[in-house]
Amino acid sequence: MSIFRHEREIPAPPGSVFEAFRCPGRLARWWGPEGFSSTFDTFEFREGGAWLFTMHGPDGTDYPNQSEFLEIVPDALVRIRHVNLPRFELSITLEARGAGTRVSWVGVFENQEFAERMRPFLESANEQNLDRWAREVAAGALKPGMEITVETTVAAPVEEVWRAYTTPEDILAWNAASDHWHTTAATVDLRPGGAFSSRMEARDGSLGFDFAGTYTEVVPLARIAYVFGGRSARVTFAPDPGGVRVRVTFEAEAASSEEQQRQGWQSILDNFRKHVERGRR
Repeated sequence: MSIFRHEREIPAPPGSVFEAFRCPGRLARWWGPEGFSSTFDTFEFREGGAWLFTMHGPDGTDYPNQSEFLEIVPDALVRIRHVNLPRFELSITLEARGAGTRVSWVGVFENQEFAERMRPFLESANEQNLDRWAREVAAGALKPGMEITVETTVAAPVEEVWRAYTTPEDILAWNAASDHWHTTAATVDLRPGGAFSSRMEARDGSLGFDFAGTYTEVVPLARIAYVFGGRSARVTFAPDPGGVRVRVTFEAEAASSEEQQRQGWQSILDNFRKHVERGRR
């Protein structure tokens, strides 16, 4: 085996550095050497989760990548196994140093002959990756058009999952981020160009707003896309060993932090899962 070691000081706390890795929209902006870009197909940021993506080279060549997250310690450690060739394990540790973070990047390649032959390129690529990570952290979390993705797996047939997601009566039951809120009215015209609206109110009557928009794409049992308040979102329904994986990707707003928005949308999606699975008992 061959080992590659790199270190970098990033002038930001570990939480900010970790967030630029944990968020797939941000990670896709900096992962890979200079001139490369990535398209993520699956990003299950949990221990045992899959990370499937295609890296696009500056010459137009595509490089499929299959990895698995082996260990994740928030703000401290990410350990990855690269499953397809070349096989390697990558450990990234974050250590607070004053107001900044020391990043330690250690890659262990299974095929020593390949790794040593490619060492000059790989060492340069790793340094470029760290350069790009540092720039992403410095740029901050929220940029115009930035997307945030949340997902869950619902243990039910896709027909039931789709119906619960698109039926007003069901929406009234699950569309809230906490017990302090509820949806009091919902309308759905499920077709491209059709309108939807949900009236969301605090249970004590102190606040309320309409979440409304227009559908731009409807593929039954598979995909919904829509626009709302000058932003866009899409929802996909994909087969999963545990049922149906529902993934919601939405354009972030500048008024709230990424974490606040992620938590809010994830809470609503978790309520949706609980609602569907409760109905099957």
